[in-house]
Amino acid sequence: MITAIIFDFFDVFRTDSYKAWLKANNIPHEGEYFEANRQVDLGNITTEQFLERLSKLQGRKVTVEELDATARVDQEVAAIASSLKPNYRIALLSNAPSSFIRQLLTVHDLERHFHEIVISSEVGMVKPNAEIFEYTLGKLGVPATEAIFIDDNPGHVAAAEKVGIKGIQFLSAKQLKDELRKAGVQVSK
Repeated sequence: MITAIIFDFFDVFRTDSYKAWLKANNIPHEGEYFEANRQVDLGNITTEQFLERLSKLQGRKVTVEELDATARVDQEVAAIASSLKPNYRIALLSNAPSSFIRQLLTVHDLERHFHEIVISSEVGMVKPNAEIFEYTLGKLGVPATEAIFIDDNPGHVAAAEKVGIKGIQFLSAKQLKDELRKAGVQVSK
């Protein structure tokens, strides 16, 4: 029986502004761009240092405002999480710099949808490493077999499944509702 649902944040709840910025600028998410992203997600560098690295790589100033220009919150996903919270333990598990995501959660009033929030830079672990999934299960107080993990990244979904968590690759809010229902989760219409 499923007792907990774990959501990724970027490209599930909200646009991944870094991925969108890379795509808009025809930059592959590899090499120094991947490493800068990884270091800020681990909490090894600050958001300001991340922006400095991007600015150096681009040869011009890159700002948070530029990165966030096309970002939006998916209100349908927020409504799904809200409807699940009374009957399931709900967690957020995100690879992200703490100050950035905490601000987004506050500004968009999203913290209320979760019982637990696990941010990679705060715990020094990142997806797809097994230990961050195990840590999140521990925070929720549930075994892997009772949890579902939702992420847009198929590699992260596969990593969760290796730990024993049922995975759902997120494509849309409608698809998510259908997949949750197939897994026996009661989702409001």
